[in-house]
Amino acid sequence: MTDIAKNEYTKNSLEYLNAGDFRDIENINDCLSVYSEGTGLKDGESYLVAYFLILNPDHPNYDQELTRLECDFGAWSIHFGTIHTGFIEGEGEVGRVVLIPKEMSEGELRQIMPSIIFDLYRIK
Repeated sequence: MTDIAKNEYTKNSLEYLNAGDFRDIENINDCLSVYSEGTGLKDGESYLVAYFLILNPDHPNYDQELTRLECDFGAWSIHFGTIHTGFIEGEGEVGRVVLIPKEMSEGELRQIMPSIIFDLYRIK
């Protein structure tokens, strides 16, 4: 792991947090709260963990691994779009903030998405 995801998120955090369905989000705690209330989680559940991911959209397992995280583990993905951090020259990579309703380590996240994560940063 490098500091690329950390640096990219730190530099543009408000853009990433406000790229999804909700706007006027000021920080990660606000983001977790707004998405916990607005995305249909079961009563009493909330998003606890947040990561910023730099992903490889060209990998053949991209859709399968991302869908597994969202469907099997209840994650919510805030898709920012194409970013340019140097992993794929020209076309660029995908940046996403991922909210997860249970504790999940970086290692667990890499096991769920072993082929498509270039770099990641745990926001909370």
